[in-house]
Amino acid sequence: MRRDICRTRPRAPRLSRRGRAGARRLVPGARLRRHRLARRARYGVAAPRLREWGRRILRLVPNPALAPRLGPDAPRHDQLSLPPAVADLRRGAPLRVRLRDARRSARRRRLRRRRPAPLRPGLRLRGPPYRHAIRASDEGLNPVGAVGTYRSVGFAPRLSVVVPAHNRAPRLPALLAALRAELDRHGAAELILVDSASADETGRVAAAAAASDPARVRALRVDRPGACRARNQGLAVARAPLVVFLDDDVLPRPGCFAALEAAHADRRVHAAGGRIVLRFEGVPPSWLTTPFVSYLAGYDLGDWPRDVTGDGDALVPRSALMSVRRDVLDRLGGFCELFGPRAGRPMVGDEPELCRRIVAAGGRLLYVPDAVVDHLVPATRLTEAYLAQRFFYQGVTEAFTDIRFAGVRAAWTRVGRGLRHRAAGVSWDGVANAEGNAMLERCRRRQSLGYAAGCVVGLLRYRALRRLAA
Repeated sequence: MRRDICRTRPRAPRLSRRGRAGARRLVPGARLRRHRLARRARYGVAAPRLREWGRRILRLVPNPALAPRLGPDAPRHDQLSLPPAVADLRRGAPLRVRLRDARRSARRRRLRRRRPAPLRPGLRLRGPPYRHAIRASDEGLNPVGAVGTYRSVGFAPRLSVVVPAHNRAPRLPALLAALRAELDRHGAAELILVDSASADETGRVAAAAAASDPARVRALRVDRPGACRARNQGLAVARAPLVVFLDDDVLPRPGCFAALEAAHADRRVHAAGGRIVLRFEGVPPSWLTTPFVSYLAGYDLGDWPRDVTGDGDALVPRSALMSVRRDVLDRLGGFCELFGPRAGRPMVGDEPELCRRIVAAGGRLLYVPDAVVDHLVPATRLTEAYLAQRFFYQGVTEAFTDIRFAGVRAAWTRVGRGLRHRAAGVSWDGVANAEGNAMLERCRRRQSLGYAAGCVVGLLRYRALRRLAA
């Protein structure tokens, strides 16, 4: 009788020790367990114990077709072949289990695609790279005595310095010497020199600097001139999470990079700028007053750190010394190549345009007085012809920026307001000209003319400017 009960399979969906129709007939425990496993396998649901056995098999059974090897090319756990029993369990799993496995596999593939490029073989050091060599004379280290071995150590920088250079071959060695000293002092920074279609020996000097220190210095070249285009090219190859932009006519002072990195320790700071001190080749002219300093790339907001709103051109950081987080630049698209200096045309306004985008995205700008560079001002920039051209293109870029962010109507409203201020004897920006400098007044007129010209050109490039603002 007991044997007949074991052979009979109950039809109830839920198995119990009571049997069918309330009969109190006990089913043996061993037969019941086998019966439950058979029933669950029949409906495609793996039992918990079988799933645990499958995990153990995945961990313990290697792929016999793959030779055991170590190193970066060693097989990963997801490349091991599954035993037939585990493969059968996966194929017989319900739809939700297979969908879960598919989602996990897709997530692993996405993470592998987002993984950064691998470094060169070696260790990840926080300091500068060191190249260790075993000399043939060291008999204790090299038993052969005739063959030397060489092993390079990988370098993972925390800060990338991008310097666009255009026809700066005579002054580039002094800048490279100051940058090398600052790189040694910082210990975890790399230098990216971008030759912006120079016609002199700038590219050769940059290539020689990269060849002398290939671990920390890299040299690039762009075929079309433009500071913003060169900065974007250097940004594309930067490896550090923080990028510092310098001009080719500055000399950083000791501790400049460390001060900028300390300012970005606060994750709320998206961009920062340091103090820029003007250094003239000779005695500055007597007509040089305070309003001209900002147009010669001078930048000094005092001795204390302060937040910058990004509304006015006189307050935003200068690209001669500016640090921006790499993820912020990647999200915003880098510098706008419609702005920035070009060959024979001192087009400006790239920093205010980028800072306005950062502030519009909810970012924070910071002035760091401890980060200082010396900006060399040649005598050719202390002439009325250069300053008039500089003021003119300042007006053009301001018109482009207003059209991009506020629209054509707001830009032309500003033109009419400037004309009314001119008729009233007030300077173009609405501030009374207390100095009475005739040269400054002529430069302001050129700036007003440049703004009007920028509004006219902005109508032709309206779609491109608004597309960039979107």
